[in-house]
Amino acid sequence: MDGGQLRVRVVGEGGNLGLTQRGRIEFARAGGKVNTDALDNSAGWTAPTTRVNIKILLDRLVDSGELGRADRDQLLRQMTEDVGELVLADNRAQNAELGIARSTAAALVEVHGRMIADLEARRGLDRALEELPDQDALA
Repeated sequence: MDGGQLRVRVVGEGGNLGLTQRGRIEFARAGGKVNTDALDNSAGWTAPTTRVNIKILLDRLVDSGELGRADRDQLLRQMTEDVGELVLADNRAQNAELGIARSTAAALVEVHGRMIADLEARRGLDRALEELPDQDALA
C-alpha cells in the first residue's frame, strides 16, 4: 500500500507462508483478494498425493498379476493429463466455494462468532494466535 492506496489487488502465494495472517487480514480489509497459502498451494499438494494413491492401487494389481509393470507404466502416462485436469478442477472449485463464503460472510458474522466461541471453548482455539477478533469486535 502506498499512502493508503492499494496497488496490488490479488496475491497468490506460491510458497508457504508468503504472508502472515495479520498481513492477509490487512490486505483484505484494504480491498485486496488473498487466500491462505494452503488454498493457493492445494493443487501442488493434491497432484503428488493423487499420483501416489493411483500408484498404490495399480501396484496392487501388478503384485496380484492382474496388470503387467509395462502396462501399469503406460496407464500412468496416459492418465497424466486427466489427473492434472481433475486436480486443477478441484482447485478451481475450492476457490469458487471460498468466493461464495466471502460473499455471505458479513451476513453470517453472528454464526461465525458462535462457531469461533465454540471452538475456543471446546477445542482450545487461540484467538490471538489465529488473529481472530473477540466477540465485541464481531458484534
